[in-house]
Amino acid sequence: MNSIKPDVVNEQIILGNMIHNPDFRKRMVTEVSAETFLLDKHQIVFMVFEKLVKKNLDYNEDTFIVESEGAAEQYDLVVYMRELEELIDDNINIDHHVKILVRDKTRKDIATKFIPEFEKILFNDDLTLEDYKHPLDEINRRIDENVDVDNTICSGDGLYASYFNLLKQRRENQFHGLFFKEVDERLTCGLEGGQVSVLAGLSGSGKTTLAANISSRLVHHGVKVLMFPLEEGGLRVFDRMVALKAGVHTRKLKKDVAELTSREKYDIAVAVKQYSQMPLMIFDKPNLNFNMLELMVDKFKPDVIVIDLFEKMMEVRKKLDQENISSNLETFQAFVKERNVHGMITAQIGREQMKKKDKRPTIEYIKNSGKYTEVADLVIGVHRDRYFTPDAEGPDVLEIIVLKQRDGEAPFKCGYEFDGSTSHIDRFIAI
Repeated sequence: MNSIKPDVVNEQIILGNMIHNPDFRKRMVTEVSAETFLLDKHQIVFMVFEKLVKKNLDYNEDTFIVESEGAAEQYDLVVYMRELEELIDDNINIDHHVKILVRDKTRKDIATKFIPEFEKILFNDDLTLEDYKHPLDEINRRIDENVDVDNTICSGDGLYASYFNLLKQRRENQFHGLFFKEVDERLTCGLEGGQVSVLAGLSGSGKTTLAANISSRLVHHGVKVLMFPLEEGGLRVFDRMVALKAGVHTRKLKKDVAELTSREKYDIAVAVKQYSQMPLMIFDKPNLNFNMLELMVDKFKPDVIVIDLFEKMMEVRKKLDQENISSNLETFQAFVKERNVHGMITAQIGREQMKKKDKRPTIEYIKNSGKYTEVADLVIGVHRDRYFTPDAEGPDVLEIIVLKQRDGEAPFKCGYEFDGSTSHIDRFIAI
């Protein structure tokens, strides 16, 4: 238990951002102490920052050397501080890094102070359950001490500042819809950071193809997308995206590559080149858990993450019942809020809907598959009549059915011509 190691990079990011941001420096000095940092060198740097704040001094190398009282020379801190300055990033989610710092300190305290005490009494046959209560209470107290209560309430000037910060963030982030014009005209928030959207439908309805089309349109407009195509696999879903941009039949890309014409090869090369220059990232592994998701999002910092299918996540597929799915949906919702990233997931609705004459997804049937409708800010049903009635006349229409949107109109639906051979969802069709 004593092998918990400091997150050196996280501590460096915090100290680096304290160098030339006096407001953040003052905040950190009031919120944490030098002991919160687990690396000795970082504790020394923080103590110098404390002196700067106390004496109301600006940061510069000369002042830092004087206030360090010899520590700067002893630990070669001047060179180290220059390295920390390279980690300064005005766009970084610094609150997230502060939470990690406090969490790691709490973990170490629990591991080094309370767990050993508990282990000593755990196997003592002369003790009762009451004797176990004290160390467990101490662990709970230590955790409660570090829950950031102040930042859970907005009031007074803080409420004023927080709301206008939100408006500023919305202005900078702009509005990102699905880039289907007729749908976007009726959406309120679109794919806003910190929110969850769900594409739900029966198997074969076109959920994966719609997710690929939305992703393609997003990156074309400069929105940074990280895709987790757990249903098909990374490069297999890229077949769809290349096909829809190059206008080549997906069958040729998958099994009849030798039949590609020179023109088709050229169009494919152009499509792949275009995608390579767009902010598109595809996770090309069969397994995804929340730890890996956290690492990927923190590293690549996307605007939107797309998970197809959510039920394929490792924690979810262990037990495909409503309780487990709902619990993991709540974990996912908290994750996207904390990272301020939009999370789009696809979901397969219950098979009971297959018995119905009208197989369009409804809120009721999506509810039966878990807490999708409670967690999601935007719920979209996906349906294709042609899939269930292949002999029907007329075009193959994919229906985008907005079943729920927070603070906006619902339900409503828009139809688009669907071409399964090239994964195109394009021409608007009134339905």
